[in-house]
Amino acid sequence: MNNSFFELDIHRLDDSGDALIIIDQTELPTRQLYIELKTKEEVYSAIKQLKVRGAPAIGIAAAFGLYLSIKHSVSQTYDDFYQEFMQNKNFLSAARPTAVNLNWALNRMEFVVIENKEKPIKQIMLKLKEEAERIKEEDIMSTVQESNFNKFWAVYPRKESKAKAVIVWQRINPNDMLFTEIMKGLERYLKCRKVADGFIQLATTWLNGKEWESVYEEPTKSTRQKTKHEIEAEEMGIHLI
Repeated sequence: MNNSFFELDIHRLDDSGDALIIIDQTELPTRQLYIELKTKEEVYSAIKQLKVRGAPAIGIAAAFGLYLSIKHSVSQTYDDFYQEFMQNKNFLSAARPTAVNLNWALNRMEFVVIENKEKPIKQIMLKLKEEAERIKEEDIMSTVQESNFNKFWAVYPRKESKAKAVIVWQRINPNDMLFTEIMKGLERYLKCRKVADGFIQLATTWLNGKEWESVYEEPTKSTRQKTKHEIEAEEMGIHLI
């Protein structure tokens, strides 16, 4: 198995092999052990035994497990297919009945089945696979956004109202290009005359006002000293151009 592929990938669907490949989190941090889950019983056990940990990871595993459990259904009618699907869904749900993300993911999968009831069963199966992949992608993007906000917050000079700043950040939901623009705008802000004089906006105000687009007045470069915030940024390895 190609471990380099999995270094940042806790789950991977091997569709041709009818398997969900996961990292066994009970083995961390001693070693990285990847295991194949091919049946709903194996997915159930992995969730139950905490081989899959963390709310998002549980939901992703359940979604892929539910897809695999129904992938080779021989049901000829939608009603029969839906009944089989619900049996498998309820079985997986019982692995951790109080896990919010587990049932959230399974309910999303059920909605796909209901929403596409007029389509052929093969198409419904394809939609289920796409939904499981979408659930995983959304979790990855959520993780990236959390990481990017933490990078922004580490540099922002006024450490107040972080929870409100997170809400604003989530609403902006910056992609890679916008995140780069925000950080470049923050670099300019850290060097501006207002910050040098101690007039610093709350992060929520700065983000809501799209201040990364602003043009800031800088102190004269030949005379000014580095601000405390520039020094702190450089100590964290952030080069201010």
